[in-house]
Amino acid sequence: MNDRRTKENPPGGKLLVIVNDLTMGGAERQALLLARAAHAGGRSVGVVGLSKPGPLADVLKDDGIPCVRCELEFPLSVPRMPCHAWRLARFLRRLHPRTILGYTSVPCFYGAWVWRRTGARRFVWNQRSAGLYRPPPALERLGAKRTPAFIANSQSAEAFLRGELQVAPGSIHRIPNGVVVPDSVPDRALSRAKAGIDGEPFVACMVGNLRQPKDPLTLLRAWQRVRSVLAERNRAAVLVFVGRIVPGFCNVDAMAAALGIGDSVRCIGFQQDVSDLLAVADLAVFSSRSEGMPNAVLESMASGLAVAATDLPGIRECLPERQYSFLAAPGDSGPLADAILRLAGDGELRAELGRLNREYVRTTFPVQAMVDQTLAVVDEI
Repeated sequence: MNDRRTKENPPGGKLLVIVNDLTMGGAERQALLLARAAHAGGRSVGVVGLSKPGPLADVLKDDGIPCVRCELEFPLSVPRMPCHAWRLARFLRRLHPRTILGYTSVPCFYGAWVWRRTGARRFVWNQRSAGLYRPPPALERLGAKRTPAFIANSQSAEAFLRGELQVAPGSIHRIPNGVVVPDSVPDRALSRAKAGIDGEPFVACMVGNLRQPKDPLTLLRAWQRVRSVLAERNRAAVLVFVGRIVPGFCNVDAMAAALGIGDSVRCIGFQQDVSDLLAVADLAVFSSRSEGMPNAVLESMASGLAVAATDLPGIRECLPERQYSFLAAPGDSGPLADAILRLAGDGELRAELGRLNREYVRTTFPVQAMVDQTLAVVDEI
């Protein structure tokens, strides 16, 4: 009887992971890795989405992990918050949680306010950014005071918790992202053929859903110069964006056309598995104005790519020190173009940095360490 009960009710019991978006951004990929590992380890785990349907739900279904939605329309509208909180508390209570783990701002905010009404014994606030898409700060701080434990995936996320939300340092557990490093990199020529890239152009790739705080315009302005310089060297250039473009945020095709570089920019859209697309690239690029620990940069490194990016604390935390000289101030397209051109002109250096990045991710950001540390926090009841 004891063995059966342990198997049915392992440490942590029913773990509910709450995400806002089911469209598979970086935070959602981390939640998926955790849910898969917890499920494989015999835990009872489920995922709750607070937004519209997306591909994450399909992946979880294939893995045999329950995924349900309690959609909160306009979740940051203050007049709607009491109704949203009451509705979410009732919804979660029916799922009989033992521990609730929130990912990103909205799930963390609402989780902090409702967890005691759900029958859960513990709530963990999982901070994934340096403070974006926030509820009113005063209400957010009050929610933080109701929270027993916090996870921060980066130094900047921890600084936000300590500074903006006034969280005691002893309540914060720093747990970096975990990244799957593929056993081998897909064949470059085959991947380029699949992507419809002919010849031997220089290809740079930015992975990430294009929404706040991403800054594609700075990258496009940098690319305008990169394309011009490489054309003088008789080399074609292609910039590939991989990820969902959030309606109303930006129109990359229109911005590229306005800069006269539309023929060298491609928007691939959302891809569940980006490894094949990263295999077409000579270089990973990343332009943003605020980040916690961008999963897209780590995935690019795991695919053996050198990186040219904006210089943010969360991005530096991803990279080995040798990569720091290829970082440019946010919003400054000139130095970003310089970094891309330096790497475009030196294939041996790109390959060397790519190997370094791949090994750095393997040793510094292992998935099992992220899973073990997170579940240890979940089990501290």
